[in-house]
Order: sequence, then structure tokens, then C-alpha cells
Amino acid sequence: MILKVLWPIFLILFFVIIHPDVKKIFYENISEFIYVFILSFIVSFLATPIMSRIAKELKIVDEPNSRKIHSSAMPLLGGVAIWAGVILAVLWNYELSLGVRRIFLAATMLLVIGILDDIMDVSAKLRLFVQILASSFIIYSGIRLSFLPAGLWGDIGEIVITVIWLIGITNAFNFFDGMDGLAAGLAFISSITFFIISLDTNEPALSFISLAIAGSSLGFLYFNFHPASIFMGDGGSNFLGFLLAALAVYGTWSNQDPIVSFCIPLMVLSPLIFDMIYITVARVYRGDVTNIKEWIEYTGLDHFHHRVKSIGLSDTSTVLFLYLITALVCIGAILVKELTLIYAIFVIIQAVLIYSVVVILMLLSKGAVEDKDYILEKIRELKERVYTQDKLRTGEPKKELETETINIARELLDDIRRGSL
Repeated sequence: MILKVLWPIFLILFFVIIHPDVKKIFYENISEFIYVFILSFIVSFLATPIMSRIAKELKIVDEPNSRKIHSSAMPLLGGVAIWAGVILAVLWNYELSLGVRRIFLAATMLLVIGILDDIMDVSAKLRLFVQILASSFIIYSGIRLSFLPAGLWGDIGEIVITVIWLIGITNAFNFFDGMDGLAAGLAFISSITFFIISLDTNEPALSFISLAIAGSSLGFLYFNFHPASIFMGDGGSNFLGFLLAALAVYGTWSNQDPIVSFCIPLMVLSPLIFDMIYITVARVYRGDVTNIKEWIEYTGLDHFHHRVKSIGLSDTSTVLFLYLITALVCIGAILVKELTLIYAIFVIIQAVLIYSVVVILMLLSKGAVEDKDYILEKIRELKERVYTQDKLRTGEPKKELETETINIARELLDDIRRGSL
């Protein structure tokens, strides 16, 4: 009901704000950055319900199953709305350099492969190939990490590390998109941080793009926060993850010290890095993954946000808690920019300590997590068996099916008791 009132209002605002005279007023009397933020927000807000309807019509939805937390089919084209908000806001306000245009083309390439993956389950090898291709595309433009000694081996090392960074952050962002509003909120906080730092380094392209991401993510977040009515899908997470990773490489974060400049994007995107390292180490240790293909394809309930939720928080509280952690570390990143190396190291240590406290909390709840996982697995088994019974025995009287269900439940409860839970 609220959306039926808001959508026409925002549509009118869209036509007002794109008028040249209104744009001139913002640029001369208010701020061009505020203009970019508002425009990207409005476009994303308007486009999200449209993409939701299109996704439902085309059956591009995430169907519920025993390993999903949602109970109904969720449209997966929210990423297109985010993409539209970012692209339109930037192109309407800024003349892009060749390097920045290639960043957007590469990110759009990953949006497309992500949408295809949502539709037909693209193989991990093809996804990895496209990610490498997109990374190579922007590296060819001269956009890469630069901190190793000059020379052939230094150049090769920087290229390899840049590819690993771009692919790693892209996939980490995709992994992080596991709760309503989590990935979009992280993109908002991270891009706002990039914007604040870019003002001091005088990089207008970085400022415009960062604010466009922030506004577009916030416009989408209205529909994606719990309870979500649409997901950004792999297309959206690939686009945002790659774009944030590329901006981290593109930006000049500090003119004072290369170590500080290197650490700032690490801190801003540290929730993604922490999650990626945590699950990789855990899965390799358990023997769940043995190669990159398995690493990309593996899905599980062992991510950062799952472990934080296991402490006893609700979905919404978990997301807000992770917003807080991200904001705290990002504030530290802003401070690092202005500090000398020795004081910057103390702030970096503080960020490490914040994650150490989170790890301690997760380890303290580990036993409860294992018990819950076991019980949830038994419940999923019950759901699958009852579903199979219902599919195969549709001719049975309802009373007999209910009796069969009760018997299965009792059997599973006996299994749980035998497991000393």
C-alpha cells in the first residue's frame, strides 16, 4: 500500500530532478554529489519493483528448498535495478575516462553472467573464466595495484595480485549476500567511506561513482531489507562486488605512505575479506573443498553472518550487528588516511581486535551451532521425506499422510535423542 503511494511520487521526482534547470540549481547552489546520490536512489527505487515483476513473469526466481531461509519464490533481478541506478547517475553527471568506462563494462559483463547463472546455473569454470576476463580487461587499461619494486617480476606480481583481489572480492561479496539487506547495506557503508576519503584525495570520478553506488544500494535496500520482497541475485552481487573491488584498485587512498594506501581498502572491505578467509580455512580444514572450482560452487551455512546469528541474534539483529562492525572499521579507515604510519598501525590493530572479539563470540557459540545444525538437518530431512510422500502418494487419504508424517517425526526425534542433544 505504501509503495503504491511512494512510487508515483518518486516517478514525478525523477522527471523533476533530471530537468536541466534543476540540475543546474544543485550544481551551483547545493552540491553535485548530493544530486548524484538522489538521482541514483530514485532510479534504483523506481526500477526495483519493475524488475521484480519482470523476474516473476520470466520465472527468474529463487525457489525455496530445504537449505533456503525464505518460504516463497523470490525474484532475482534486483541487481539490474542497482546497475541502472549507478550507470544512469554517473553517465548523467560525469565524463568518464577510458579506464573508468572499462571498469563499468567489465562490471556489466559480470552482471550478465550472474543473471545467466540465476537462470540456468552457469558452470563454475565459465564464471571463473569471465571473472578473469573482466579483471584482465581493466588491468589492460593500466588499473592495477602498484606497490612492488619496478621491473618484470614486480609487474607480473602486481598483475597476479590484482586479479586475485578482483576475483576474491567479487566472490566474497556474492558469498556475503546471504541475508536480507546484508550485501546492499555493506555496499552502502563501504561506498560512503570511499566517497569521504576520495574528497580528501581530490578524485572526482571516484567520488561520483561511490555516491552512485551508495544511492542505488539504498534505493534497493528499501525492498531488500527483512522481510525482503526481491533479491539482487548473482548478477547484482557480482556487479557490486567487482565494482567495489575495482574502485579499491583505482583510488589513490593516501599520498603520505604506500602502506597506509594499501591498508585503507583492506579495512573498508574487511568484512568480505574476513568471511572469505574464515570459510576458506574452515572448509579446507574439513575437507569440503579441494580446488577453486569446488570453492566457488560450495554453499553452506558457515559464513560470517551465519555464525554471528548463531550467537542468538535474529536475522535483522544479525544484519544490524554486521552493519555496526563494518561502520566501526570504516571509520577507522577514514582516520588512517589522516594519521602518520605509527598511529595508523594502532588503528589497524584496533580493527583486528574488533574481529578477534567477534571470533571469540563465534567460538563460544560453536557447540550450540553444531547442535542447531544437526537439528536443522533432521528437520530438513523430515521436510524432504514428507514432501516425497506427498508427491508419491497424492491418492492417499489426508489422515493417513498425517499419520505417516507423525511417525517420521517421532523417528527423527529418537535420532536426535540418541545424538545426546
